[in-house]
Amino acid sequence: MASLQKIALFIFFDSIESDLIWNIRKFLPAQHYQMFTSQEAIKATDNLSRRNSSHNLDDPFELLSALDLGEKYDILMRLKKWMDNSSYQHFSTMKKHFDKCISVRNTVMHGRPLTIDEYAVAFALTSELIKFPTYWPTLNQAYKQYSKDPNSIAETAIKYLDEFTTSETFNNLPYPDYDDTGFFPRRRLEADLKKKILGRHPVITVLGDGGDGKTAVTLQTVYGLLSSNDHDFDAIIWVSAKSSKLTGPEIERIETKITNSMAAFEGVSDIFEDGASDPMDKVLSLMKDNKILLVIDNLETIIDKRLRKFAEDVPGESKLVLTSRVPLGSDLTVHVEPFTESEALSFLRVLISSFNVRALRNETEARLIHFAARLHNKPLLLKWFALGVLSGLSPSNIVSDPKQALRFCLENVFDKLAPVTKRHLAALASLPSAASLAVLAHVTEDDVLLLEASVAELLRYAIVEQVQENGYETSFQVKPLAKSYLVRVLKMSANDSKESMKRFRQIDGLYQNERAANAHNKFNPSNYTIRSKSEALAVKKLKIAVSLAKDEDYLSAFSLIDELKVTNSDYFEVYRVEAYVASLSGDNPRAQDAYISATEIGIDQPQVHIMYGGFLLRTFNDPETALEQFEAAIILDKKASFAHIEASRASLYLSRFDIAQEHLDNAITVASNDIKTQNILSDLQVQIFWRKIDLLMKQSDEVEISGALANFASFLSGFSVSDIDILLVRRFKGYLRSINSFKNECKGSTLNGLLGLETQISELLFIAGIPQLNDRTPNAQTSKTRVGTLKQAGKKPTFGFIIDLEGTEVFVFKGDTKPEVWKAMLTGSKVRFDITGDGTDRTKAENVTLA
Repeated sequence: MASLQKIALFIFFDSIESDLIWNIRKFLPAQHYQMFTSQEAIKATDNLSRRNSSHNLDDPFELLSALDLGEKYDILMRLKKWMDNSSYQHFSTMKKHFDKCISVRNTVMHGRPLTIDEYAVAFALTSELIKFPTYWPTLNQAYKQYSKDPNSIAETAIKYLDEFTTSETFNNLPYPDYDDTGFFPRRRLEADLKKKILGRHPVITVLGDGGDGKTAVTLQTVYGLLSSNDHDFDAIIWVSAKSSKLTGPEIERIETKITNSMAAFEGVSDIFEDGASDPMDKVLSLMKDNKILLVIDNLETIIDKRLRKFAEDVPGESKLVLTSRVPLGSDLTVHVEPFTESEALSFLRVLISSFNVRALRNETEARLIHFAARLHNKPLLLKWFALGVLSGLSPSNIVSDPKQALRFCLENVFDKLAPVTKRHLAALASLPSAASLAVLAHVTEDDVLLLEASVAELLRYAIVEQVQENGYETSFQVKPLAKSYLVRVLKMSANDSKESMKRFRQIDGLYQNERAANAHNKFNPSNYTIRSKSEALAVKKLKIAVSLAKDEDYLSAFSLIDELKVTNSDYFEVYRVEAYVASLSGDNPRAQDAYISATEIGIDQPQVHIMYGGFLLRTFNDPETALEQFEAAIILDKKASFAHIEASRASLYLSRFDIAQEHLDNAITVASNDIKTQNILSDLQVQIFWRKIDLLMKQSDEVEISGALANFASFLSGFSVSDIDILLVRRFKGYLRSINSFKNECKGSTLNGLLGLETQISELLFIAGIPQLNDRTPNAQTSKTRVGTLKQAGKKPTFGFIIDLEGTEVFVFKGDTKPEVWKAMLTGSKVRFDITGDGTDRTKAENVTLA
């Protein structure tokens, strides 16, 4: 049955048309005036002749009654020259209101559902016209009656709202249950659904949770197709498999014959013809021979194999539209979500006005928004709430425990979940935040592939949603409505929740520890960049993989890495470790592929570019490509000294000495002051000077050679023992051998420069405690004094080993050193010492002093 508002509009439009005819009679000239255009006359005669009762087709006012609202208004306005100025001003001012209402009047006349906007437009016209009772007496009388007793208008006779068109597409569309308020426009969804219905794909599913308005959107869209007539369907058939409705404190079960797919097909076939043949075959034949739009509402209650098979091959040019809480698969979908906050507020105000819910009229906007949010902004629940308040229930009590509403919205969906999926859902719902597959695997202790299948099912049923909390990792969380259902209706086990939280907290501790380690130095390959809890879990496994690889168990290491590629496919450290393991195993092509993946995924991580560049430089001897990676790292982090150092080294290999020096200067500016880093910088500077000299010697450019030798000598003049390490000692020994060979080919300033450089290097070796020259002949300046540092590995509280600048290890006893010297040795300071023996092969350090 139509709502009182809808009936009121029938009465109001009928009254307006009656008043239009009354005004036409009033202003019509007495003689020889042609009231109709030829087109209007033909239409009026045709419409009137098809009425069931007899009419006088020669009576112009009988013909006038057969025209619609817009045509009657046009005829009235053609009488303007016989109107007084006041009347003309009034009727011409009303034109904009009539223009808006013509389509609304036609919708009312056809019995199609109205939107809340159309209700507003129609009542706005009424409100405007009743201000002028002189021109609209019938409408004024009808409006007064409606205002005094709304129910009385249901019995009022209607004279002018007749319709004579026979061209409308055959259909059995139901009367909408939202007619009492009007349809709340959802234009984007309606446009999207209409586009898909008129498109090429044969199956469209309107998908969403219970109560979100799937049926309303679909029905309004299909009614819109009928109204606009911009389709070519021969028939539009609606089948409802709805088995329940939410009417108050309980869920009312609907008695229906549609309990499975065969019953649905039987319902469709019986609309056209009775018969004992197979209903599905009959429907297939109908849809093959005609272009039919078949709509099945509430699919989830009847979905079975036969229906799936039917949807896989819809015959002819017919279309199948489904509304469902669960997806069918292989279909186009239109997702219907709950209202936005502003939409929910507007709809709630419409409900309050339509049902005259006095208890909510004076509620603040904030309170109404609160009520709507508690009901998850769902259209059905908002209407259920308004009717509940109208019946006398407390608004707060309704929203505090809406068990029946939750059951109505989600019961059908949860019943279809596999047991293992329900268990995984309960675990996810017990967590305080969204969780990735890796976190879920740890919390549930289940195989990640099993979890992946459960999450896919939950996503398909729209119970969980994907979130990107950090921009680089996909996590999942239970939707608020589903979580309410789990807590309020299913009442999850407290013990299960407690165990899940215990394992979740373990991840948090692991996450904090790993982040602290990475904060110290992210450019150390042994450290890992961690941005989430699931990455902390991944690092735990990556460390195991690295340990396995070092023990040459590459198969187990790669197996762990492959597992992480499923749970942490977007984590660059997984691919960096894969590259390292592949390199250890000798599979350099795989290592390179893994590094490429790591740099693509971790494109904003400078350390990954540095490590890939180092691999290219040292394994593939490709300084050109390596330099590109180092420079990419520098762009990301200009203070990354190691990137500048590596870029300098790659440029050096390419003999681009100026660029190498520029990168080294930048490194010196930003590098830390620790001994190891400073030794690296010194070593790199020595290499730049020497390689340039070596290249110039081959080119025999005496002037440039002399300048290069002088620059190197100047640099070495500032050296002290703290600048020399084992690597530099080896280089200096090699340089002395090269100088010895160069001397035979040089003369003049070049020879003098070489001799001076030879002396400087020899003196530095002497200072460093090197006992002999590179050719192992005794050095006149050499004593037994050595220089070295305390070896950190294996040191004890009372003794240790000093390793000198040639790599020789010598025992040292704490009691043979002064307290301040031992303390300095523990922090890595260089010391000078003598070596003594006891007549056996054992040696020890004596006379230990700071170098």
